Amino acid sequence: MKGKPNFYNLMYEDPRGYPKEMQGDERFWLWFQADWYESVIMTKSRPITEMKSIDWQHLENLEIPVVSEVVSACGRMNMHSIMNFNCDWNDEVIAQFYAALHIDRENKVLHWSLQGKPFSIGYTQFAALLGFPSNDLERPMIHDKNVLEDGEMHYMYDSAYGDVEFGTVSGLIFYYKMINQLLRYTVTPKARNSDKILIMSRNLLASLGPNQP
Repeated sequence: MKGKPNFYNLMYEDPRGYPKEMQGDERFWLWFQADWYESVIMTKSRPITEMKSIDWQHLENLEIPVVSEVVSACGRMNMHSIMNFNCDWNDEVIAQFYAALHIDRENKVLHWSLQGKPFSIGYTQFAALLGFPSNDLERPMIHDKNVLEDGEMHYMYDSAYGDVEFGTVSGLIFYYKMINQLLRYTVTPKARNSDKILIMSRNLLASLGPNQP
């Protein structure tokens, strides 16, 4: 586990640039892929967190102004398709995907393998499958850089909604609390620490603010 950051960086290197190391397991090319699968993914009690989907029409039918604002904000960010995506999945397929994933940042292509068979898809095609327009790829990256610190989220809170504790859901304004719950059940599913606002959700919450263009 101490080497996890180094393993993560290896996802950005083409494994096919190295001699094949795994001879007895067709699923993986390198030892690090098998190790990532065995020691990081499959050691969890629930390796795959269930992702739920949103019924946008049901939310609109509630005719609650703040709920309608949330629906509109998610639509503005082209997130309706990915958040109402609902499909059966296989835990083993997902685990193999993450273990074998290679991201070619220069050419903007995702590569992975299943049972040793290679697959790939470009960023633009992948985004289109999830309902995002091509110009969405031109948006500034909001997950990896300048992630909001706890105190920088102050405007999302009001003591009228409970004891304020920045970085958590305590005292979070209902508008942001609802968006955070929708994200947590869909695009950033996580089974534990429900009181904490995930790092992956913070800048997205800010981008979904009611006053954002």
